[in-house]
Amino acid sequence: FFKLFPEYKSNDFYVSGESYGGVYVPTLSQKIYEAGTAFGGNMKGYLVGNGVFDSAEALPTHAAFAAGHGFLSTNFSAKVDAACGNYSRISPACGLLLGKIGSFEVDTNGYDAYRTCYQPKSAGAARSHPVTLGDLIDRIVTKGEDSRAAVAAWARARAGERVPCINSVQGTSYLNTAAAKQALHVQDSPNTWQICGGVDYRNDGVYDSMIAVHRENMKHNPRVLIYNGDVDPGCNYLWAEASVFKFGRATSKDWHPWVYDTAHVGEQLGGFVTDYEGDVHFATVHGAGHMSPQWRPEAVFNMFQRFLNGQKI
Repeated sequence: FFKLFPEYKSNDFYVSGESYGGVYVPTLSQKIYEAGTAFGGNMKGYLVGNGVFDSAEALPTHAAFAAGHGFLSTNFSAKVDAACGNYSRISPACGLLLGKIGSFEVDTNGYDAYRTCYQPKSAGAARSHPVTLGDLIDRIVTKGEDSRAAVAAWARARAGERVPCINSVQGTSYLNTAAAKQALHVQDSPNTWQICGGVDYRNDGVYDSMIAVHRENMKHNPRVLIYNGDVDPGCNYLWAEASVFKFGRATSKDWHPWVYDTAHVGEQLGGFVTDYEGDVHFATVHGAGHMSPQWRPEAVFNMFQRFLNGQKI
């Protein structure tokens, strides 16, 4: 890249991504740090939005997210806490209750708990099968799969390998046009683009937790922003928050609101942020689902701008 565009060599360089980018971003950053001066750029840090992190935190935080967003009654939530404890072992009683949580998530948009669930217009059209806790519990309790591997696979599915309730008609139509394929340098093929094309990731179980990679990256003192829309059920903010805590950095300023100004209605709540030593930050985006920049563009633009300029979020 820098050979083709040497004029950018002195600019600050950041790696960023979202969703399964929670794997790509830290591992790519790790390779850049390992390359040292051979990289040739001015590596400053990285950003991960609504990403996948540590599979050990996926189950407990999903149950807590469901309870906090009105999917569970207080009584049922207390039963889950009593039966599941710290989730170190999924007992039959715990599995039964977690499976019921899945049944409560009927017709729920996996990218935003409060957005419309789009259904196929045709009665005969195939419906995507929702990726619920029931699916996960069936793999662990009924089929006897290794719990860490099952959680990792479930988390990837929640992150977008199967996407119920999502209207992708316009995007699918556009990306299958000859002009779009030519512009993207896609070779002519009888295959068509699909929102979840069933790509065979042979080694996608290598990283069931990204914590060790992040901790290794911390040795290079990167500037890091982990952010999450706070109504994303798939990669929920509690999962990210618990994972960032494991990076091993002391808290410099605990959870507090961040705000931004709008031209039309004045100051608005952007979300909440926790600052850690070494310029590491975890921030939520108020009212945003999985695609935070798409659904809260003004708030996220303000957040990005402050982070990249070295200002407090």
